[in-house]
Amino acid sequence: MLMRLIQGFSLGGEFTGSMVYTTEASSPLIRGLVSSSTAAGTTIGFILGSGAAWLVNVMMPIEQVHAWGWRVPFIGSVLFLVVGYLLRRGIIETEQGLKAQAIRPPLFRSLWADRLPILQTFGIVAMTNAAYYLTFTYAVERRKTLAPTDGQIFLLANTLVLFVVLFSKPLGGWLSDKVGRRRLMMGLTVVMMTVMYFALQEMMFGPTSGFVLGSR
Repeated sequence: MLMRLIQGFSLGGEFTGSMVYTTEASSPLIRGLVSSSTAAGTTIGFILGSGAAWLVNVMMPIEQVHAWGWRVPFIGSVLFLVVGYLLRRGIIETEQGLKAQAIRPPLFRSLWADRLPILQTFGIVAMTNAAYYLTFTYAVERRKTLAPTDGQIFLLANTLVLFVVLFSKPLGGWLSDKVGRRRLMMGLTVVMMTVMYFALQEMMFGPTSGFVLGSR
């Protein structure tokens, strides 16, 4: 659990920093499309994790998966840690980042001064992130627990649906450049709030086809 918490905090820090970096480094005309590539990269990580878990469940008896097989994807992720470290060594700070580094106000004073934008940002992303993890982490693990012998089916379905998400993110970034980020975000939030309950019911209690439909 401790290692999983460390992994989660590191992912949160790296993802947020990379989104800021790509946004600052891109042209305002295609900022949504460029920054969406970072979000797409995160989805690739989910695909690799879900796919690795599916392979482990297919290739091993269920007893071995529960005993030690579940650790294999975590061990394999060390390779991506090395790749990420090498990539970061070649990154050049953006102009905006250099300006912020030169000013660098005290941490707590900065947090207090920017408390309203921080709360607004939290409100914007909280529901999206909750829906994402409910869909691609909680729901699939719940179905695996309720039906251990069919766990590989739901892992495979989860992996395939993530490919849909992968191609949807650049599309969303492109749309945000065309119609405006505020308008697109507001519209998608309303749609998500409308269908979330019914989609989660299908994922949790429906057949495999309902699981796929709900997660989409």
